[in-house]
Amino acid sequence: MSIGKIVSFTLLLLFLVACTGSEKVNTGTSSSSSSASSSGVALPVECNDEGIGAPLLRRLSQAEYNATLDSLLGDGAAVDQQFIGTSQLSTFVGGSAVGDSAEVIAQLSVANDLAKLAIGRLPQLQNPVSLNSEDVKDFINSFGLKAFRRPLSNEQTERYLALYEAGKKEQDNEAGLQWMLTGLFGSPYFIYHVDAQTVTTNTGSSRYLSEYEIASRLSYFLTGDMPDDTLFLAAKNGELNTKAQIYSQAQRLVATEDGKARIADFFLQWLGVKKVYVNDGLKRFGDESNAERVSELLVESLKQTILRAIEDDTVDLTQLLTSSEFIVGDELAAIWGVEVASKVGPNTYDFSEENRAGIFSHPAVLAAHATTGFATPSLRGGYMLEHFVCDPVPDPPQEVVDEFPMVDGSLPDREAMKIHNEREECALCHRAMDPLGFAFGNFDAGGRFQTMQKGKPVDTTGTAEIHGVQISFSNVKDLMPQLADMPEVRTCIGKHVLRYAMGRLEEAQESCSIDQYAANFNGKAESVSEIFTSLVTTETFRKTAQPSGR
Repeated sequence: MSIGKIVSFTLLLLFLVACTGSEKVNTGTSSSSSSASSSGVALPVECNDEGIGAPLLRRLSQAEYNATLDSLLGDGAAVDQQFIGTSQLSTFVGGSAVGDSAEVIAQLSVANDLAKLAIGRLPQLQNPVSLNSEDVKDFINSFGLKAFRRPLSNEQTERYLALYEAGKKEQDNEAGLQWMLTGLFGSPYFIYHVDAQTVTTNTGSSRYLSEYEIASRLSYFLTGDMPDDTLFLAAKNGELNTKAQIYSQAQRLVATEDGKARIADFFLQWLGVKKVYVNDGLKRFGDESNAERVSELLVESLKQTILRAIEDDTVDLTQLLTSSEFIVGDELAAIWGVEVASKVGPNTYDFSEENRAGIFSHPAVLAAHATTGFATPSLRGGYMLEHFVCDPVPDPPQEVVDEFPMVDGSLPDREAMKIHNEREECALCHRAMDPLGFAFGNFDAGGRFQTMQKGKPVDTTGTAEIHGVQISFSNVKDLMPQLADMPEVRTCIGKHVLRYAMGRLEEAQESCSIDQYAANFNGKAESVSEIFTSLVTTETFRKTAQPSGR
């Protein structure tokens, strides 16, 4: 069926809501009381009335969109559904553009296809001829609650009922259902993460999220999907008001398979290894013919290592950052040559003899931040500073960009990189990046262990200044425990988790929430999942900016 008629009813709706936030929804009220957890875990104390960062009008990612469709319409509903998802401006941070008219019309075409699919899949719509307006109104309210992740207002219900009546008048009952469903699937309230009434700039004031807003934020953060029935019921019953209630739901979600996978997804994105592209070093890990397979196996090895840490409450964050034990499946073990390691459990090997320590020394991470040239120390060191230490490297001067000094390919990395440390216009960046990168010199571009490079012994010793503190190290095994114990590193990890949850960068006025959140999982006894459950009790997570004039 052509969507021309549907566009006339829905295009204006899409622009009005997406650009002005003019639709009204039920918001409810939330309490800030209760900082005690039923589990006995100390939750962060209340920050002062700090400002909250401006909300970002952020689309569902492709993965979130697919998961939501499968939850609404059944497994496999998302197959072949093309969705213009959120662009990545930086790690975890999505773009906020609403899109032009051509994009809106394209999305309406997708919504129209989804409407047809829904009519064929949803039991309550299997016999359109038997439905009357009251039946459709009940469906709009029940299905709309899940699609929009909150109850519809009376105004919204009547608007979608009008779409149904118009389609029915134009053709028949099934056409009416398709028009109505196209409107629902094309609505910004389905496509976007949006806190009601907050599609505007931040004025400095804030409010606590409603129960349904909390349910949605919790669920997409911790499972990558729309709220489940338990969360919807908790929101309906007013059981997402207090810190303890929210924290309890977070504990439940991270214990699910989707929750574990979501935490693993954070770490893989944070480490930059959702996919490891093949370089010459990775080809040498196995052989050139199976390099793509080696890439897949290394990412899976890292993922399983992270999942083990998530599932084992005795493994804390420090251990994940410093342990030399990795999960290695049989296929990868044969390629890796794990006879160099000690087998300490089922598919678990200890690579301490290779000077490995923590997930940053896993071959998947090392290969992801390497080239076949001589940028490896700078790439690895720069990534550590940006993502692990939060001490970003400044942009290079324009003259360096225009005329980058070449290195001598016959020399080991450390010697070859001297030219960048000796030239003043390069040294500002390289003196910060390279020492941490040199610590990983025992690993080639594919992540393989090495003691010699270009015929000379590898030198992994060094000194680095991290947030004003001088640290010295002999290799990665010496470096990582020192970094893992630094409060600044814990705060840095906290910032990245916040970005992952909120889809935006943190703002200066949120420093109290971030510091107290980081302090909450700073103890070595805290499990890896606590990094995520602790965040949901902060003011930043539980509040949203309050626009002017509302």
